[in-house]
Amino acid sequence: MTHPLKVFLCHAHSDKDTVKNLYARLKREGVDVWLDKEKLLPGADWEFEIRKAVRESDVVIVCLSKQFNQAGFRQKEVRIALEEADNKPPGEIFIIPARLEECDNLPTLVKWHWVDLFENDGFQRLILALRLRAEKIGASLRQRGATQSRQKKDAEQREAEETAKREAAEKAERERLARAAEENAKRENAKREAAEKSERDRLAREAAENTKRENAKRERAEREKAKRELAPKFKPLGWAGVAGIAFVCLLLAFLGGNYLLKNLPSSTTEAPRTMTAAPSKTKTPAPTKTFTPKPPTFTPTPGIGSTMISEKDGMILVYVPAGEFTMGSDTGSSDEQPVHQVYLDAFWIDQTEVTYGMFSDFVEETGYQTEAEEKGWSYAYVGSTWEEVSGADWQHPTGPGLAITEDTKPVIHVSWNDAVAYCKWAGRGLPTEAQWEKAARGTDGRTYPWGDTFDGEIVNFCDANCPFGWADKSFDDGYADVSPVGSYPAGASIYGALDMAGNVWEWVSSLYQPYPYDANDGREDLSASGSRALRGGSWFDSDYLVRSAYRYRVVPTFSLNDVGFRCSLSHP
Repeated sequence: MTHPLKVFLCHAHSDKDTVKNLYARLKREGVDVWLDKEKLLPGADWEFEIRKAVRESDVVIVCLSKQFNQAGFRQKEVRIALEEADNKPPGEIFIIPARLEECDNLPTLVKWHWVDLFENDGFQRLILALRLRAEKIGASLRQRGATQSRQKKDAEQREAEETAKREAAEKAERERLARAAEENAKRENAKREAAEKSERDRLAREAAENTKRENAKRERAEREKAKRELAPKFKPLGWAGVAGIAFVCLLLAFLGGNYLLKNLPSSTTEAPRTMTAAPSKTKTPAPTKTFTPKPPTFTPTPGIGSTMISEKDGMILVYVPAGEFTMGSDTGSSDEQPVHQVYLDAFWIDQTEVTYGMFSDFVEETGYQTEAEEKGWSYAYVGSTWEEVSGADWQHPTGPGLAITEDTKPVIHVSWNDAVAYCKWAGRGLPTEAQWEKAARGTDGRTYPWGDTFDGEIVNFCDANCPFGWADKSFDDGYADVSPVGSYPAGASIYGALDMAGNVWEWVSSLYQPYPYDANDGREDLSASGSRALRGGSWFDSDYLVRSAYRYRVVPTFSLNDVGFRCSLSHP
């Protein structure tokens, strides 16, 4: 028995009126349409219901517009649809980008051809594609020219009116519940953050006092030791010793005088005696020996806080010791689950992202040309959408005519392949997804490199300087876009790695694959095809996306104006 073709509509909130009309037209064609305003009930688990609806749908229609594209390709519904599309056989129509107005397609949807619904024949072309999909999977779709009885039309009209009234009431109730929940959440967050801050301050004061006492104790011990080492090795002679020395000196003087009196020459005149003096011998003093202390030779054992400097590019690397850590998050996105333990051998990771100055040295020595330079364009967020900007590359972030002049900023507009080439030249490699996450959050499962509470003053994210609609105006990090590396030392991870949150997304070596992480399941095959993972978020993103557990994926040949990288090195 056939079933009606099931279609999921993915859209921006600002396009709800246009999408509602599309919903009604599709319903009239016999399509079983899923629209969040129609299907989601108050209190429902949003992500669970969305993922369930996408999985059960025969087709996902992504309604593109300038407003929809403002979130870049961060739309969670699009990401869920892409994950489900990966499970479909090649060549099947599963995702259809539908432009509601003149706008760009998303980079993650370029493999599917779009349909322009604002064109006169746009809807007919969409119905044709849906009909082909229905025929292929054995679903039903109303045949063209089918008519409805007047009674059914009246019933549908009454149902539409009742639905509109019900929607208005439900909307009012949802908004009231949402406001109440938001207020409660704000109060609870404020209370929790105040308690956490108080506890952190107390622990910090105790640690400072303990450190102060230990330092004072150690300094006293060192001073006592120095006094003992500088003290005289012999006891004072005293008066008896002085008297003894004086007596010996007088005795020697007496004996010497008596010897001289007995051996004085006689006054009797003797025949002159010719004497030939023996040639005098010149005594050459022995050379004085100079003792130069030789510093002890030792091989230090690295630990947390240890650093080393690359001889190739001058990068400072920080040490991450061996051991297990918690990977993933129960409170984040579904691709961060399940939370699991991962063991890693010790390794070193770059303290900051690779800078323009370092990348310039690499290009000058090797003559390397990036993929953006070869193509003649790279992605940049312009106005309210991602665009292929002609002439944009690592030396010209916004296109031809404006070259980079700050060597300390992280290099951007580099693809995954470009990052692999640089790290190989520098004698290192891209970190795995597991290495990156451990270096960012340590072994205690931190939400951010510095802890669990977000602080927009110590990370470069979309703040008051950011011109986009999702900007958090309550913080000012000092930069509207990319900042010089190491600008936020207070945001360092426990191992001393800087800028692990925000500034620019960072390529890792791993293919984007589901958890649990397994380095031996093929995801670390550098020759394998598929999207590669990005970590860390950027100046373009909200506080949710700069969490240490957040994952994203991009085609390895793509380059963007908010993506860079850092390298890592295995510890011998």
